Amino acid sequence: TLPAQMFGLNLLEASDRILNLVEGPWDAMALWESLRSAGMDGRGVLGLPGVGAFKEEWASVFSDKKTVLMGDSDHPKPPPKNGLAGIKGVKRTACILARCTDPPDSISYLKWGVDGYDPALKSGYDIRDFLTESNSMDDRIEKTKRFAVGEVARTPLHVSRNGGYTALPAGGGTLNTAGNQGISKAEWNYTNHHQTIAIQG
Repeated sequence: TLPAQMFGLNLLEASDRILNLVEGPWDAMALWESLRSAGMDGRGVLGLPGVGAFKEEWASVFSDKKTVLMGDSDHPKPPPKNGLAGIKGVKRTACILARCTDPPDSISYLKWGVDGYDPALKSGYDIRDFLTESNSMDDRIEKTKRFAVGEVARTPLHVSRNGGYTALPAGGGTLNTAGNQGISKAEWNYTNHHQTIAIQG
């Protein structure tokens, strides 16, 4: 039996400065295709073999990279199964990355609503569902550019490892030099967004 690996390692390029980590190979393929179609180079995509499957020995791949974690919108479940596997897996991965010897330059994650899931969407809704709702590649490209973290931030919050805001909602806030991307506000009209993770311990 071969050990579990992240999908897409063979497609990473040395010039990739942003790494997107999604749940499963199908999400990874959908996002990779959309990024390439949008001409958004320098962004690698990796797929986990399972929501809670991230291993400490994989952390070095993300060293000094802007890292974006994209789990599924998993709904709560009645006890003893509490559900919310997507957001729990994302936070577990973030903790491992933040505590490793050579951590990422920044860590952000896709948050599907206030509690980590969107009740208006089916449980398990993911980035592939989001991107492929339309058969139009133009629509997929437009969606990809709206949530992508990078040179032009389009998310309400993206907080770097040292706490520097790179984008803020139109409601207010300030940019500091730690993560200044030269913008005054972010563009966003979806419920899902990137937000900092509170690391415990």
